[in-house]
Amino acid sequence: MEIISAKYLLDQKKKREEELKKKAAEKQKELEEQQKKLHQEKISKIREGLRLSYIAYSHSKVAEKYLADHNFTDFFPLNSWVGTQGLCCVRDQKAYIAFRGTDSWPDILRDATVDLLFIPWYRPIVHFGFGHSWRSVRKEVQNWLNENKDKFSSIAIFGHSLGGAIAHVAALELAPEYDITEVVTFGAPRSSFLSTADSYENFQLKSDPKKTLGSVTLRVVNKLDLVSKVPYSWQGFNHVGKLVYLSADGHVYFEDEAKNKQSDEGFLEPIYQLFMQENNALKYGSFSDLGSYSSLTSKSAFETKPAKPSFGERLLHWYNQAEKYIPFIKFPVQGIFIMIAPFILLAGVLLYLMRSSYSHLKNNYANYFSDETTKFEDDLGNITNDLKIPDPPLFVTITGWFFKGAIALVLILGIPYLCYWLFTRWTWPILLKWLQG
Repeated sequence: MEIISAKYLLDQKKKREEELKKKAAEKQKELEEQQKKLHQEKISKIREGLRLSYIAYSHSKVAEKYLADHNFTDFFPLNSWVGTQGLCCVRDQKAYIAFRGTDSWPDILRDATVDLLFIPWYRPIVHFGFGHSWRSVRKEVQNWLNENKDKFSSIAIFGHSLGGAIAHVAALELAPEYDITEVVTFGAPRSSFLSTADSYENFQLKSDPKKTLGSVTLRVVNKLDLVSKVPYSWQGFNHVGKLVYLSADGHVYFEDEAKNKQSDEGFLEPIYQLFMQENNALKYGSFSDLGSYSSLTSKSAFETKPAKPSFGERLLHWYNQAEKYIPFIKFPVQGIFIMIAPFILLAGVLLYLMRSSYSHLKNNYANYFSDETTKFEDDLGNITNDLKIPDPPLFVTITGWFFKGAIALVLILGIPYLCYWLFTRWTWPILLKWLQG
């Protein structure tokens, strides 16, 4: 009987381990390729949704001409008496519906009076303002769909800002009758109340019962976009669909990674950024810089180079070093902080609002996904000039200037006064009590 040596057994064990590692590596590579392909498909859908959501802000004649030049047919503009605007069109057996967001001072007045009423209403129960906006064009959309039902087999619905909320409401109402295969929104606020969100997430598609309305919905959020955070969840309103997060580091995160990254970049992040070196994609980002796939994947797949120590980090290091040798240095530092705390807080709040407003603009969503947006904007501008679209009436222009001036006046006068009030009523009394023991 032949005796098997220990060396032989060890070699066989090592060989099996290497084969298992090789198979695991191949499987991991296959999964990464599949994930990359899925991400590319999602990005393709997002780009198409961005383009139509962007065009929805254009004059109806400009939008019709542009879409006709790009093989879209059966154009139909949406424009209701409450200010809901958008477009409908068809291409390649698919119907497209896109809603625009706030774009003029009448829209702002409507937002302040109707859309800020955080009241659950209608059936299914949704935000009153968003439901009201959808119902003002619902009949027109349904008539257009019925007239063109032989020209499409599925529907894609897009929208930016308020238009994104309207898109969510519209998708849920149209899903029982039509095959909704895509819903992509940008900076959309919460629109579904309580169990309505569950109904949306679990609604089975007509063409594929294995898929649900929630699974084909992509909700894109750009950095600190404040609009996407209202109405608040404690008021009973919920988001729907899968989160796609555009982070401050210039990357696009999907699903679980998106949620984790969004929670990291919270309310106090702008204060930290006061002393941090800005990422080029945040401050100097261009369409060409962010158009490649490598910039549209998670940071875990493409690591960035570590940044040099910022001024804030160096300042903290100096303070820690000084405290080792001069223990009492913390007392004057604490006193100075108490004096300037309200100014830091207000600066942080103001910076957050400015950043969130900047992040919400449709142009800044386009920065992440389209490397042809400059040409796209030029095309729209050329069409506007060729069609000789008239400028808005003088009354509308003057009213817009008035609202902008009023907002600037409130910021210029109100914020310094608020800082002075906080200093005299809060930090100065605290400092005096601290000094008096």
